[in-house]
Amino acid sequence: MKANYLGLFTGFVLLVFILFPVDALGQTNSKHVDSPLGWKIGTFLDDLYIDVFVTDDTKKAEAIAKQAEKTQEQIESLAIEGKPIPNDYVKRVSDKTIKAQEILLNLEKVPVQGQEGIRNALKQITSKPEIVCVAEPCEEAKDVNSRINTGRVLETLQDVNEANQIRLLVNDFNELRDGINSGRFDTVTAETRANQIDSRANSLDLIIQHCDGRISSLDLAFEKSPYSILQNQCKILQNHSLEDAQNRLKLLGSDIE
Repeated sequence: MKANYLGLFTGFVLLVFILFPVDALGQTNSKHVDSPLGWKIGTFLDDLYIDVFVTDDTKKAEAIAKQAEKTQEQIESLAIEGKPIPNDYVKRVSDKTIKAQEILLNLEKVPVQGQEGIRNALKQITSKPEIVCVAEPCEEAKDVNSRINTGRVLETLQDVNEANQIRLLVNDFNELRDGINSGRFDTVTAETRANQIDSRANSLDLIIQHCDGRISSLDLAFEKSPYSILQNQCKILQNHSLEDAQNRLKLLGSDIE
């Protein structure tokens, strides 16, 4: 990921992940796919190597954070190509981020409570000045600097994880909308699926921070233009057209290597 990757994940860009597939292309990407066998084998071997051979906790936190970062890059590549994203990919990024955070925060002996506590703890770590080593051995300086850099990666992944959850919600919303429009879903099924989507969506920090009240996926599913409805509910979107949203999403994709 490039250095300015985090900067692109503003509240606006993240909210676009909800809106882009709904109105922009007139098509959905709601097919749930399994992760490839080769990917499963590769990640298993990566995990085994770190569990067995990386015994230093500072290096382990760094290695696990890099695993999450690598999987996120695979997710971005699929998204740019318009391909379905396996749930396993999203789960791996989330699981590895949490595991690396636990190791790093334990090393730094920073007490945390809840997601906001984790964000604040990571900010404490990344705000420390890096140590310049003037004479070998430099192990202490290397460890401190490694933890700072790992903290920066994890700060980025905190926001990325929400983006990934929104991607999954987009898939589920499109499936809900398709099911209603095609008649595959009866009223009970549609309401059940909508409640599941709403429960997950309205617990996200991005929705809480940028939107007034709870988002109702069932109401949006019956709207001809969900984007305009969300513009009224999420004030941050009001000065941005759908075309602008599309361009920003493309900009996000072009910045991933």
